[in-house]
Amino acid sequence: MAARSAWWDNRSSNQTVTSTTDWTTIGRTTALGVAGTSYWVMGFVSYSTDTAAVGIQFDLWHENSLSQLIVRKDNVASVAEVSARAFLIGKLTTPGGGNQIVSMRAKNAAAQTVTVKEATIVVFATATGDQYAADDTTTAGNVTTTYADFVTLSWTAGTNEDYLILAAMELEGFSGSSAAAKGDLYNGTTSYGAPDTNFRTGASQSMAWGQVLKATLSGAQTWKLRYADTNSIASIKARYGRILALKNQASEDMFYAESRTKSTKTTSGYTAKATSTQTAQAVPYLLLGSACIDVSNTTNYVGAELTAAGSAIDAPALWKPSGNNADMAVAYGAIDSASAGSRAWTVSYSAVDAAGTCGIYEASVAAMQLATGATVRPASAKRGRMLGGVGRMMRR
Repeated sequence: MAARSAWWDNRSSNQTVTSTTDWTTIGRTTALGVAGTSYWVMGFVSYSTDTAAVGIQFDLWHENSLSQLIVRKDNVASVAEVSARAFLIGKLTTPGGGNQIVSMRAKNAAAQTVTVKEATIVVFATATGDQYAADDTTTAGNVTTTYADFVTLSWTAGTNEDYLILAAMELEGFSGSSAAAKGDLYNGTTSYGAPDTNFRTGASQSMAWGQVLKATLSGAQTWKLRYADTNSIASIKARYGRILALKNQASEDMFYAESRTKSTKTTSGYTAKATSTQTAQAVPYLLLGSACIDVSNTTNYVGAELTAAGSAIDAPALWKPSGNNADMAVAYGAIDSASAGSRAWTVSYSAVDAAGTCGIYEASVAAMQLATGATVRPASAKRGRMLGGVGRMMRR
């Protein structure tokens, strides 16, 4: 099978979002759809704010059908704490043929100016063997340290099949001033992406959680997104859960590296944690990465970034926790238009202030070959049927 056809829009310049009532389009692409074919839709963005009250919503929107595919809401306690990430996954199911216009949008949840950076939206075709599970409901609160199941994906793999597995959800602490959530992706044996101390959210605040990994699988599979309270003093909720397993197709590059043990540093400048060095083709690659980061105090920043060929390809995540050793699980995505030859893709980290002990663990980086989609036919977006998903209908 040839590489999957893909369409994307990357806006590297900073954009501002000020409205609390109208959605601001921060990325838009038009895919030339084939009737009866489904498509994966992903959005990646970094954001920060100019005030202490952070509240920002993101969604992926199929303009043809006037329906939201997925909504992600992320709130953080203080501007000093974070330059945060949003990692969105959705599915556009069997659209009609012709142009399919998909956008990523943002809206304020508070009166402020939010800066979004490196907004990328990508649409690419599904392939035989891909697996997907999603849940847009908000779970019941979990007040215990024991993991509760959220999203479950089950299927039967062939013999020694490679899958790139992506997982995302939102974790929210909605009672207690010291709400601290933890989340993981669990296959019945191994827990991926679980912070070693906590992922502090605070009362009625939420943060994105994401994980990227590659696995060689055989036989019956059951993968779960789970969530729990780190300290049993507040109630934790999860919502907007996604597990997507992309099956490696014949003649399709799918490169990967991971480093899951913890590393620490006290100096500035970014140091590689997980690196995949490969012989790339002169084609676009979907570049993905994830990590858990922490810092030993509440004064200094820890940073993590995604790089291609030695240059940052996505805005770094910066974390200044409200509690010592509070971890943040971050996930990244970008399009890398590679040149042919040796190419290194890396997840790196930094003690941004050259102070405090900064750590990184559960780090992974993946690159999957794509093909530039066919040129779209000139057409305007059409309004049509509701695809479902979450969030209320918006009049345009």
